[in-house]
Amino acid sequence: MRKLMNERERRTYIIEKVDLDLVDYFTNCTICARRLILKETDDTIPTARRHMKVMWCVDRFFKALFFFGLLYYLYYYFFDRLSSGETVIQKPLE
Repeated sequence: MRKLMNERERRTYIIEKVDLDLVDYFTNCTICARRLILKETDDTIPTARRHMKVMWCVDRFFKALFFFGLLYYLYYYFFDRLSSGETVIQKPLE
């Protein structure tokens, strides 16, 4: 694409920027999206950060609870039943 542009277009439309700091770029994009798309002011940023931290903790808690329940079910189904002598396949009624 750069080969098709003349010198004036290259200066006007910067396609590739080598010295671009991506963290600052995406931080500015996020702030701009909050302002323009979501119509939120900058004074709501601390509240949004606190909300994201709470949601992260809730997500971790429920993921841990899910995997604990899954492991407990597997332990109960395979080890506890087999050690007590119960069979998984039941005999038909006569």
